[in-house]
Amino acid sequence: QPVASILRSEEILNLSLVRIDPQRPGFIDGLAAGQLMLQDLSEELRGDRELVMTAIRAGGWCLEFASNLLRADREVAHAAIQNDPLALEFLLGNLKRDRVLVLQAVQRNGWALSFADDALRGDREIVTSAIRSNPLALQFASDDLRADPKIVIEAV
Repeated sequence: QPVASILRSEEILNLSLVRIDPQRPGFIDGLAAGQLMLQDLSEELRGDRELVMTAIRAGGWCLEFASNLLRADREVAHAAIQNDPLALEFLLGNLKRDRVLVLQAVQRNGWALSFADDALRGDREIVTSAIRSNPLALQFASDDLRADPKIVIEAV
């Protein structure tokens, strides 16, 4: 049915046309299969949320090559950390200060504490979780916690 017959004469239709690159489905398939890497894409495509999320599901470390805007996006960060906790290194903005994200990362890989904001390196729960995952993470804790006998015993 033609749009004109659906609309009454006083109604206004706003129509946006979007051009989608015909190669886009191939990019998605290639990223998902690991045959294409995010760093191989143009800067513009590294800012495409769907492409970046597809790449992150294949390997969280590729967050390093996403646009700065997406590296500062909490949802993208969460997906990357779920895939690879060490992706914490590549977060931008305040995300390295996000207690929930950092805790998720260090619980899975204590070494991720090395990429957390300094304030969270002094957080007892985060440091304890990190050293339970990897006792060597103690070296990334704040001076106060490295000197705390309870924390040191937990690491040994």
